[in-house]
Amino acid sequence: MLTNWAIAYRLDPNLVRALAWMESGYQPGLVSSAGARGVLQILPGTRHYVQTILIGHKVPNSTSGNIRIGVAYLRQLLREFGWSHKRALAAWYQGPNSLRRHGQLPVTKQFVANVLALRTRGV
Repeated sequence: MLTNWAIAYRLDPNLVRALAWMESGYQPGLVSSAGARGVLQILPGTRHYVQTILIGHKVPNSTSGNIRIGVAYLRQLLREFGWSHKRALAAWYQGPNSLRRHGQLPVTKQFVANVLALRTRGV
């Protein structure tokens, strides 16, 4: 499903898989203490934004639906940050507004480096 949605949104499947591994270890049932859910750990507010603004309709609350939400959001971040993988991943982790205001925090830099290393390894 990760690869299928990555291809559907014209993203690098290796990048999407690396992000999913970093976020959840590919565990679809994972729920964080902040309420982020699924393989890509989508927060409820992000889900609402993607459904309302980016996709324009409700997406099933399923593994495939959650992956679609995450991939659509990642594509938006890539577009918003000039197709820079580093900046889009930083915005994913830290939040786009925080990234613009404060630059990458040290923990964000480590997250981005880890995702890109996983991508290179083809996880």
